[in-house]
Amino acid sequence: MDINYFKSELENYHGGFFSIQGYTNSHNETSNYLINVKVDRSNLIEQDIEILESFTASSQLQEEARKSVLGGLISPQKSRSKGQTDAYETIAPNIKRHKGTGNIFITGQLVKKVVLVEGEYPTVNSAQLTIEKNKIKKLLKSTKYRQFCIGNEKNIDLVQRGAKAFTIVVKRK
Repeated sequence: MDINYFKSELENYHGGFFSIQGYTNSHNETSNYLINVKVDRSNLIEQDIEILESFTASSQLQEEARKSVLGGLISPQKSRSKGQTDAYETIAPNIKRHKGTGNIFITGQLVKKVVLVEGEYPTVNSAQLTIEKNKIKKLLKSTKYRQFCIGNEKNIDLVQRGAKAFTIVVKRK
């Protein structure tokens, strides 16, 4: 697929939903995704801060986890260098292309995921505090915000602009 065709299709699409089909993650899980690219992550974080500020912990450990997650939302690490920012070309809001590799990145809020091929995930032995943090994070909206690297234009089989969603079909590996 030609990158200029992709860009021209994006220019004519004014919806917010993207269907990414056949996406394989780093754990070899292949899934179809529906994401909303019109969602502002900072608004999600503000809503999550309100949720956590009103959250009543049922134990000391849960309160420690709540404070830790809240602190991470209020004061995120700002480690983006100018070099990282300059390495990308913005194609459309929440869609960027790495200038060196040509890889296309799409970010948005996860709406739906359908697993086609189960992945191979390692077993993790987490500390109790981490387990509590993960339970709390499941209540939050910003944790549904995802970034997908769909590869460069050679990895894309089909781009289709529809009335309800913009569809991208990723070539199987």
